[in-house]
Amino acid sequence: MSLTIDITDQVIPALQRLDAGLAPSAAMYRYVADSASEVTQRAFQRMAGVEHNKFGVTGGFWNRMLSGTQAVAEPDAAIVRMPREIAQRYFGGEITPKAGKKFLAIPARAEAYNKVPLFFANLHFVPTGPDTGMLVQNEPGEGEGTAFYFLVRSVMQAPNKAVLPSDEEYTEAVQLGLDRYVKAEELC
Repeated sequence: MSLTIDITDQVIPALQRLDAGLAPSAAMYRYVADSASEVTQRAFQRMAGVEHNKFGVTGGFWNRMLSGTQAVAEPDAAIVRMPREIAQRYFGGEITPKAGKKFLAIPARAEAYNKVPLFFANLHFVPTGPDTGMLVQNEPGEGEGTAFYFLVRSVMQAPNKAVLPSDEEYTEAVQLGLDRYVKAEELC
C-alpha cells in the first residue's frame, strides 16, 4: 500500500518565481523534503496528544511513526517516507491477522495493551462464537477466569484524513522549503 500526495500544481508557480539561475536540483528538493517532513511530524505529534486507546493509554504508535518518518531528496523529487501503518490509518480498511495466525488479539484489560498474549502465563482459549473467542487466565480456585484478550478474525478501521497534514499545510511547507532554499542560495 502506498500513499502519494501530489501537490505539483501548487509548486509549479513557486518554481517559476525562482531566478533563472536557480534550477530545480537535489539541493532544492532537500529543503522541500525537510520542510514537508517537519509538517508531517507535527501532525503525528498532534495525533499523539489526542489519540488514546479505550483504556486512556498511549501505546507509542505515534512515537514509532515519528521515528520512522524521513525526508528524502532525489534529483527530481522531494519525498517524505513514513511507515506504511499511516496509509492504514489514512485510508482505513480491514485489518486481518498476520500470516499463520487465525485471530487478532484485542486487549480486554489495560495491562494487556501493547503486549502479546505470550507475555502472560496460563492463558487459554474460550470460544464465544463461530469466529470469536477470548483468551482468559484462571487464578487458582477461580472457575471462569479473567479475560485478557478478545479474539476476532478481522476489524474494520475507519479512515482518518487528520493523521496527515492538509493539502494547504503541505503547500505552505513546500513554499517554506523553497524560500529557505532561495535564501541559502543567495548567501552563497
